Parts: sequence; structure tokens; C-alpha cells
Amino acid sequence: MALPLEDFRAVQTEWGSLPAYGCEELPAWRYEGWTEDFMIRLSYQTSYTVDSYVSGGSGVYSSSAFDLTPRPNGTFSAGDGQWVSAVYTGVEGAKGDIRSIGISIRPLGREESSPAGTSPDLGGDAWTYLSDPTADAGGSSTDGSSWGTRPLEGKDWGPEIWLCGGGGTADPEHFDRERGYAADLYLNGSKRAELTLLPVEGGPQ
Repeated sequence: MALPLEDFRAVQTEWGSLPAYGCEELPAWRYEGWTEDFMIRLSYQTSYTVDSYVSGGSGVYSSSAFDLTPRPNGTFSAGDGQWVSAVYTGVEGAKGDIRSIGISIRPLGREESSPAGTSPDLGGDAWTYLSDPTADAGGSSTDGSSWGTRPLEGKDWGPEIWLCGGGGTADPEHFDRERGYAADLYLNGSKRAELTLLPVEGGPQ
């Protein structure tokens, strides 16, 4: 049985955003850390969903549609996801000096995990990408660590830049909010700052 904790509200999300990369229209736990010119924000979100889509037709004419029929005995799927972004707080005229931005994070207390680690999907060491100002790549791990790097040269970017994220189906017993995250910030392919992302007061926002 699911009991509401607040008034019901309807939101429109991109297909597949829950739980893969979260839904910014719904509350999430926020973690923030600050450097001289950037605020780094991590959002962590858990979700329970019921598959309410129905299929019709066959072959090339098959389609799916959202069914508004209530499912009182529906089976919930649990998932969690997190995403990291950078908000520029520096001088507008200095943006041209920033050709790329990258981040690597890991939960506090897990020093045995490399912040960047290795991404099997990319087939190489993540540090290689973080040190390349032209790279546009990212990766994540089930231990809560993730990394990403985005080229900015020649682009009209800001004020907020999406850096990395990940998630998927999960066991609700493993929904653990971290006490914080350690992060390394990369600018133009070089590590510029080490910072700690701490929970924002006030609960999910």
C-alpha cells in the first residue's frame, strides 16, 4: 500500500527519466559544494513506479499509450538515481577562459574507491577523458561514484551545466542517503579544486 505524503500533483517527464536519471520536477535530496567560480550540485532521488502503459496493434503498427485506469493491486518497481551539475557563479567576462569542465565524485567514507575509476563502457581510464579538454564523456558505478567532462569552447553555456548521472532499478533496502560526497573539479583538463558536497538543509527539494 502506498500512502501519500503530500497533495497529489501531475508532472510531465521525458520517457525513461525515472529512474535512470531522475526527474527534476519531483523532490530530490540535494548536496552542494562551492569553489571560487562554481557551485557543484548533486541530486539524489528514489522512486516507485507502476507500469501503466498498454500496447496495441502489431508489427510495424504497434504502439503504446498511457492507461488512466487505476491499478489498486499494481506492482511497484523501485529505482534510484543521481545527477550532478555545475552552476557558474563567476564573472561573465571570464567564461571565455573556460574551455572545458569535468567532475569526479565518490561518497564520503569510501576512500577505497577512486573518484573517477574506470568506465568499462568507454573502454579506458576515466582520467584520460578528464584531462582532455575536448572530451565529452562520463561514467558511473554502483558504489555511488561517477564522473563526467564537457567541452565548453565555442559554446554559449551556462549558467547550469549537466555533468554526469546514473541510476536504475534498485532494492529499496539499499536506499541509503550518503552523508556527503568528495569531489574533484577539472577545468581545461586540469584538476583545479577538491571539495565536499554536503546535504542541503530542509530535506528533499
